Amino acid sequence: MAKGTLRQNKRRVQRYDARGLRCPQPVIRMEAILRGLDPGDAVEIITDDPIAVIDIPHFCQMGGHRAVRDGAAEQHLKAESAARPLAPEAKVCVFRVTAGGKSR
Repeated sequence: MAKGTLRQNKRRVQRYDARGLRCPQPVIRMEAILRGLDPGDAVEIITDDPIAVIDIPHFCQMGGHRAVRDGAAEQHLKAESAARPLAPEAKVCVFRVTAGGKSR
């Protein structure tokens, strides 16, 4: 699991790799990151948990955050794993979640 922070247009985008974590861990970890972000900042979460496709948007809707599935990032990761034939292929989804109002 990897974390990283980028700056885009003065907004912070934190990346979190939750591959290998199963429900409810991806959402719990994402929530912890969101609590430390300012409104408008974002977390990009990468997960291979099939339930996350449902859980992440639902959590965001309930918490006032915005979740957008990033198909371009998913294709990039799929191409990366194809270049490493020893890596097991798993369906990966990537969401960019923008923090709403403060949830602290």
